[in-house]
Amino acid sequence: MTELGEVPDEIPSGPSSGYNSDDDNERTPLIGPNKDTTSRKPPLGPIIGIFSIEVCERVAYYATVANLVLFCTRDLDYTSTEAVTLSLLFTGLGCTVPPLGGVLADSLIGKYRAICVTAFLHFVGMACMVAVAFPFESYFGPENSPSKETLDSIFPVALVVVAIATGGIKANVSPFAAQQAQGMMGAQTERSFFNWYFWFLNVGTFFSIAVLSYIEQDIAFWIGFLVPTILMFCACANLVLMGCLGKVYKDSPNGSVLLKTFKILFFAMGNVCKRRHGVGCLDSVKLQHGGRYPGEEVEDVKMLGRIVPVFLLQIMYRTVFFQMQTTYFLQGERMNLNFGTFETPVAALNLFYVVTVLLFVPLMDRVVYPAMDRCGVNLPLLKRIGIGMTLGMISVAWAAMVEMLRKHTLISPGGAFQQDVGGETFTAANMCILWQIPQFALVGCGEVFVMAAGSQFAYSQAPKTLRGVVFGCFALTFAFGSFFGSVLVDVLNQITAGAEWLPDELNDGHADYFFLLLTGLMGINLLIFAYVATNYHYVTAENADVDKHTNVDDVNQSENGDLSKSSLIDSIELGKSRLHKTA
Repeated sequence: MTELGEVPDEIPSGPSSGYNSDDDNERTPLIGPNKDTTSRKPPLGPIIGIFSIEVCERVAYYATVANLVLFCTRDLDYTSTEAVTLSLLFTGLGCTVPPLGGVLADSLIGKYRAICVTAFLHFVGMACMVAVAFPFESYFGPENSPSKETLDSIFPVALVVVAIATGGIKANVSPFAAQQAQGMMGAQTERSFFNWYFWFLNVGTFFSIAVLSYIEQDIAFWIGFLVPTILMFCACANLVLMGCLGKVYKDSPNGSVLLKTFKILFFAMGNVCKRRHGVGCLDSVKLQHGGRYPGEEVEDVKMLGRIVPVFLLQIMYRTVFFQMQTTYFLQGERMNLNFGTFETPVAALNLFYVVTVLLFVPLMDRVVYPAMDRCGVNLPLLKRIGIGMTLGMISVAWAAMVEMLRKHTLISPGGAFQQDVGGETFTAANMCILWQIPQFALVGCGEVFVMAAGSQFAYSQAPKTLRGVVFGCFALTFAFGSFFGSVLVDVLNQITAGAEWLPDELNDGHADYFFLLLTGLMGINLLIFAYVATNYHYVTAENADVDKHTNVDDVNQSENGDLSKSSLIDSIELGKSRLHKTA
C-alpha cells in the first residue's frame, strides 16, 4: 500500500479505463494475493470458454434471423410485411430482456448461474425451432407426424424462448468474462479485451452466415437450426464443467441493488422542495446531508443518470443497423443474384459486414490504436461511438442511392427479369447484387467503433453493483432500435396509404424515400449525440473514488476494512492526498 500523499504507480486514468479495478464481491481467486495484478495475464482458457456461450448464441441468432423472412414467407405462408415485422419484433424482444437478465444476475443468482440457466433455455428454444422446420411427413408419413397447426403454434413460442434466453446471455457474458481478469487490465488491455470480445462474436456470425444461411436457403432449414442447437448444448456443458472444476470464479449476487436504486430516486424526488445551500435532490438523501443512504450508493445512481442519455442516442443507429436483416434483404432479393451458374444467397451479403469486422478489429487493435497511443492522440469512447454512428448514416444513404438505381434499371428496356429465391419468384432488376457491398461494409466498420466502444463504456462507466443491469440497458438500445424501425414502417405505410413506401411488394413502393428519411434522422441524432459527448465527464479510478469518499468518516471506515482490497484503498488514499493538497 502507498503511504498517505503518495501517488500509486499504476491507476488507470484515461477515459477508456474503468474505475472498478477491484470489486467487493468480484475478487477472483485466479489472481491470488499478488498486489501487482496488472502485470499478470488474464486467464484465457476460462474467458474463451465463457465467450463460447455468446459465440454460439450469435451462431443461433443469425441462423434464425438471417433467413427468417424467407422461412416465414416460403414455409409458413406469411406476407412480406408480416415477416419483416416478426423479424423486427423477435430481435427487439431478444434485446428487451437483457435488463431483466442483469437484475436476475446482480440481485438474485449471480452471473454464472444466470448464464447457465439462459444457455440451457436457449438450447430448448432452438430444439423447438428444429421441430418446427423438420419434414416429419417425408420421414415418418402423415399418420405418424404432428399436424401443421401444432408445429405452427410451436413456432412463436420457440421464438419467444430463444429471444428471452438471448437477452439473458447478452447481459451477463461480457461482464462475467471481464470479471475473471479483474484487476489485471489497464486502459489499453481493457480496450483490447472488448475489441476481441466483439471479434469473437463475429466469428460465430461469420460461420452462421457463410455456412448455415446457404444450408437453410438451398438445402433444409431444420439442418441450419440443428447445428447451433448442438453447439449451444456443448458450450453450456463446458461452462458447467468449468464451474464444477473451479476453473471460473462464481460470483455472488449483490442483493436488491436495483430496488435500492429506485428507493434513492423516490426519496430524492420527495426532497425536490427541500433543495437549499447548493445541495441537489440526489445529494439530499446522503447521510452527511441528513438523508438515509451512504454517499457511495447515491453516487452510483448519479452515474446511471449520466450513462442513460448516451444509450438513448444509440437507438436511431440501431434502427439503421437492423436494416441489414430487413429492407436490405428485401432489396437484395430483387437484384441479380446470379454469377454464371452460381446463385448468391441473399443472406450471404451479411458476410461483407462480418468480414469487415473480422479484418477491421485486428487492424484497429494492433495497428491504429497503438500508433495513436504512441503519438499521444486520444480517442475517447464516445468519440469512437460517434464515428461508428456516422458510418451507419453513410450506409443508409448509400442504400438510398442503390434503390434509386435499382428502380431506374427495373423500368429500363431489358432491365427486369423473373428470379427464383428459395422457391419464391420475384421480379428483379438486372443490377448486380454486389452494389450492396458498401452498405453492409459501412455498417461493419461502424460496429467496430460502436459495439466495441459501447461495451467498454457500459463496463467502465457502470457502478460495480449494477454492471449486469447496465449491460442489459446497453442491449436494450438494440430492442428500441428494432421496435422503432417496426413502428416507423407501420406509421409510414398508414400515412402513405395507397402509395406505401414499403408495401408487400417492394417494387411498388418507395424504399429510397425510407432510406433518405433514415439518413436525415441519423443526421439529427448525431448532432444531439455530439453535444452530449462533448459535455460528458468520464468516470475514472481517481474521480470515482474522490467523489464517493469526500466524507472523511467514509474514508476512515474504508481504511479499517479488508486490507486485501489494496487497489481500491490506494485509490482512496490518492483522493485524500489530492483533497489535502487542494486544502
